[in-house]
Amino acid sequence: MSILLQGIVMLVMLILRYLCFKDMCRKGFRAEALTMDVFIGGLCDKRRVGEALEITRFSMRYLDFFPTWKSYLTKGLCSEGKVEEALKLHVEMVGQGFEPNFEIYEAFVDWYLKEGNVEMAAKLRKEMFDVQKQQEEE
Repeated sequence: MSILLQGIVMLVMLILRYLCFKDMCRKGFRAEALTMDVFIGGLCDKRRVGEALEITRFSMRYLDFFPTWKSYLTKGLCSEGKVEEALKLHVEMVGQGFEPNFEIYEAFVDWYLKEGNVEMAAKLRKEMFDVQKQQEEE
């Protein structure tokens, strides 16, 4: 099978999973955390970050679920230039008790460097190391 055909099959399977998820939610089923993590990560891998964000927000709001693929989602949003969305998601998650990890900081630092904002990148990198040091002391 050619690489193009394999890619199309994978995309169709992903779309079918997405539709199945929406149907399950409509019928009142709740997916387990691992299922959600794999699904959200798969959407991000296929550059369908908007759908992954929609599912993440829905899951956080209505299913009391915190995906562990948060860094995937943040990196995906930043790489697509949707930093405002990434920041909104970050604020939502921090508001619900989530502590950002190294990968999330790096996604924002990389974006600021790409945009030429070295000052903000340096500020975030310092904050990242300060938070890491504080966590190690606890």
